[in-house]
Amino acid sequence: MAAEYPYVLTPDAFRDFVTKLKTVGVPDKVNKQFIASLGFKSSNHQKFPGVLKFVGLVDSAGKPTQEYRAALRDPKSGPGALAGYMGNLFDNKKTRFEMNMDTLNVARRKDSHTKPVTSLELEEFQNSYTWLLQRLNKVEAIT
Repeated sequence: MAAEYPYVLTPDAFRDFVTKLKTVGVPDKVNKQFIASLGFKSSNHQKFPGVLKFVGLVDSAGKPTQEYRAALRDPKSGPGALAGYMGNLFDNKKTRFEMNMDTLNVARRKDSHTKPVTSLELEEFQNSYTWLLQRLNKVEAIT
């Protein structure tokens, strides 16, 4: 199953990357070579162009769009210039845990929280619990 939204493993570095984009000229293309030239050389940084494509700041070929110029090159644009493109990705009112849970819940079936437990699920849980207890009982207590 393909991811619905792009993600980065280094959100702090992505924030620094976007900040750096405001200080450099408009590139011909936003690709791995360009982000490496800005000092973002880790394999974790290679997803940055995909995020910019997803929000429409670069086209499918990696070329900056008018939105890129408006959001990153306009001298009047402040730190919140990307908010319209990024939605609530940078909403600091939510904790990281809440954002992760939101992401997980989207992937789960809506009825997973309200669906009654079946007798088979209960039996499987009891078997797993019994198995775990049998093994834990063999472990010596630490005194």
